[in-house]
Amino acid sequence: MLGLRAHEIVENAVQFELTGRTDYGSDSNLATAQANLQGTQEALTLLQPLLAVRMSTLPQINADMATTGAELKQLGDVPLASLSITQREQLNADFGQLVDDLAPIAAVCDIRRTS
Repeated sequence: MLGLRAHEIVENAVQFELTGRTDYGSDSNLATAQANLQGTQEALTLLQPLLAVRMSTLPQINADMATTGAELKQLGDVPLASLSITQREQLNADFGQLVDDLAPIAAVCDIRRTS
């Protein structure tokens, strides 16, 4: 289940935080997206020993996580609506790439029956 959650956390950030659906005037969407990214990183840290031997794409996933985290940090704690179109497009692209990167992790971590 932890493998599935690693993907779902980022997917939920795209669906709810980066669209502003959950803002309700709090202007906290970017902070919540950052927290979601941190939660995903924690899940990946726990899964690292398993993923290191099963996923050749793990270094790229780690690089994409770092890039997205750095971008969020650079944007700071500002309202989502204050971002330029270019900034929003880049953030959406980075998170979209992470959704694609993380999708196979659920299958890799799925329990396999041998009988």
